[in-house]
Amino acid sequence: YQKTRSSFSTTFGKRIIIMSPEYELEFDIIREGYYSDYRYQFFNTLTKVFTFLGLSLMLTGAYLDDNKTISLIIEIIGSFLLITNTVLDFQSNAVFWKNMSANFSKIHEEYLKGKGSWTSKDINEFNAKVQNIQSNDKNFKRVLAEKAHNSTNHQIGCNHKYDFDISWYKWITANFISWDAGNLRYIDKSAEKQ
Repeated sequence: YQKTRSSFSTTFGKRIIIMSPEYELEFDIIREGYYSDYRYQFFNTLTKVFTFLGLSLMLTGAYLDDNKTISLIIEIIGSFLLITNTVLDFQSNAVFWKNMSANFSKIHEEYLKGKGSWTSKDINEFNAKVQNIQSNDKNFKRVLAEKAHNSTNHQIGCNHKYDFDISWYKWITANFISWDAGNLRYIDKSAEKQ
């Protein structure tokens, strides 16, 4: 698991990209920050949606005096949404991923302070910190990591032909379904222009 995740940025199927250890470390830190942000946004949005819908339905059901059956059904659905939100604890998951993102931001800031002057020992220590934080993620989502890879490419100005081509339905459902990444391909925009 860890080997697959840590070598993710440099191995593209049969295509291998040679990066300096320092560049690869920075790429990994930024990518993991994006990945954590995507997970945080997902759980934070779920918390807000379930809470809003649950409370709205409960209040609507309480004010429907004409039909007690419909009122009761609406209140039950609203209660179910609030209970689901509580049982699945979306808010705690959101806080967990927000903390993960903050940890990667902190490591990135520390890394940038000495960028260009790090020894191989320092880089190994940073890699250990990154892997230590990564080990907290027990449910790795490959498609989200590929989306984070694309975002990192865009941020640091890499050639976009190394982006993953992710189907829209995989991106939308990536938090729910662990998609097989073997079907994903890389975008070669230079071939499109010819």
